[in-house]
Amino acid sequence: MSSELSSEAVCALYCAKERGGKFILQTKDKVYKLDAQVLAEQWAGKKVKVVGTLDPKTNTITVESIEALAASPSSAPR
Repeated sequence: MSSELSSEAVCALYCAKERGGKFILQTKDKVYKLDAQVLAEQWAGKKVKVVGTLDPKTNTITVESIEALAASPSSAPR
């Protein structure tokens, strides 16, 4: 990856806008499609909580809201 694509957010935005990719929700072992691509764009590369309804047949979440995850106490600066 080139230096201009150094962060996860920049990489995700580049892939979605320039390469026809889609924003997704990735967990440790699963990947979910998101129906609200415009809403998902602002959260690219960030850890988030997605609220919505999962269609298990298509593995797509109909998004109601997306919000930042709160930092865990163990990761807070001391």
